[in-house]
Amino acid sequence: MIEQNPIMPDRRYWNVLKGIGILCVVLGHACSWAHDFVYEFHIPLFFFISGFMYSEKKYGDDPYLNVINRFKSSWIKYVIVYWIIMLLHNSLIRWGFMPIGTEYFSLRTLAEACAFVLLGTANELMGGTLWFVPALCMASVFLSFLVTISRKIEKKTGNSYLKFAFQFVVILVCSIVGCIVISILMPANIQVSLTVMPFLWIGYLLRNYGKGLEQYLSVCAAAILH
Repeated sequence: MIEQNPIMPDRRYWNVLKGIGILCVVLGHACSWAHDFVYEFHIPLFFFISGFMYSEKKYGDDPYLNVINRFKSSWIKYVIVYWIIMLLHNSLIRWGFMPIGTEYFSLRTLAEACAFVLLGTANELMGGTLWFVPALCMASVFLSFLVTISRKIEKKTGNSYLKFAFQFVVILVCSIVGCIVISILMPANIQVSLTVMPFLWIGYLLRNYGKGLEQYLSVCAAAILH
């Protein structure tokens, strides 16, 4: 049996790591020479951190609490920032920050653009780097419900190995489906959320079972990342 043996996160360390990741994203978008290097790790890094910050003790039997917290901490901020960008769209054109030929928003197109923000499918040049926020939120939600269901399996069977086997199979299926539909734009970039689920799962395992899974973690990471 694998017992829960969590590693308590030092939020200062992870906040610094997220900050470095954000700087790398900016560098990758601003400097062509850094683009390929940054894209090798920055997406997996953010999703790994999200999985690591998921507390099974707190959310394991209450996935809706995780949904609410994600909504308050990330989704609302994403919507507000993106709406500000949308409202400034015409001004940004006049100020020369948008490509030549960019069309001005009418009230109707502005309303439509703001609606797309709510769906997590906004596509505005100045907000382009925010695309991963909805995907990150959805992936965390998927992980939360997966953990809850697997915990119920564990309680009914008394076998924690079945719990992790179920998680592994679902994560594998999600990743395969995500890779197949990755070119299809879905609400909240769900196609990306499905593809990167293995990175969240590794982070979740390390945070919640790290001290008891050290001999298994390296094998799982090697299999998924390579």
